[in-house]
Amino acid sequence: MKSLLVMFLALLIFIPSYLYAQTAIVVDINKAKLVWNWSLGLPPNDGIADGYNVKCGSVSGIYTQVTPLTGNVVKELPVRQAIPGVGTWFCAVTAFNTIGESVPSNEVTFIAGIIPVAPSNLMIQVQ
Repeated sequence: MKSLLVMFLALLIFIPSYLYAQTAIVVDINKAKLVWNWSLGLPPNDGIADGYNVKCGSVSGIYTQVTPLTGNVVKELPVRQAIPGVGTWFCAVTAFNTIGESVPSNEVTFIAGIIPVAPSNLMIQVQ
């Protein structure tokens, strides 16, 4: 029994992170931002980023919306600029320079929506 547990735990170590189940969060499309970190890698993977590609799609791993950002200072993008509308979205970011493009970052999943306007003309009606 103990050896089965050890084998199971060892197997978990080798499962790629993109296969883990994701929980989608609900965001207001007008307020949420995609934010990421980037730092210079170690040799031989120490190329300077000239910019980022924010990639989003309605299916995990299939990115139909690509928003390029030049310069490596800005590491955020309003959700409204990354996707065309409400719904469930999957997004990742890559870094690029004149030599090529990095592999994608981890993928985030979210449900983008719009908060409704407040009701108006509230009254008490007596009958």
